[in-house]
Amino acid sequence: GQQPATCVSRQVLECINGASSYWPKCNAAQSKDVAGPTGYEFGHYCTQEWTDALNEMLHDPVVDKCADTDAVHKLLAQVAYETGFFSTVFQPADGGAGLIHMIPGNWERNALDMDGLWPGHGYAPKVSVMGKTFFQTPAYGWRS
Repeated sequence: GQQPATCVSRQVLECINGASSYWPKCNAAQSKDVAGPTGYEFGHYCTQEWTDALNEMLHDPVVDKCADTDAVHKLLAQVAYETGFFSTVFQPADGGAGLIHMIPGNWERNALDMDGLWPGHGYAPKVSVMGKTFFQTPAYGWRS
């Protein structure tokens, strides 16, 4: 079917984040002022760059879910849960990272699966060099 120009707006991600008074903001431009719990590394995972990467993934023919609002809602709900409302993609307690929390022992398998879906990008060698920062990169994070 016809794909909308934008599957998910940055404002939608910020609105989801704004619903939490526990987790910190997901974009430096937000006025929200919450420190968040201890034991986490926080960042901004609902910026325009992250939103663009999400939309690219949803539009990609391999995924093709931009127009499937039910699938998008389920994805955003799960990722919001996994990332503290888009505020963290790394947990020092177990070294896990990603929009869907993965312990380091699963990173290579995940990257190999990504290579199977999108051949020619060399995701497995990149994750072995980049470690947790692989999942903190918009270009890779939403595809993992």
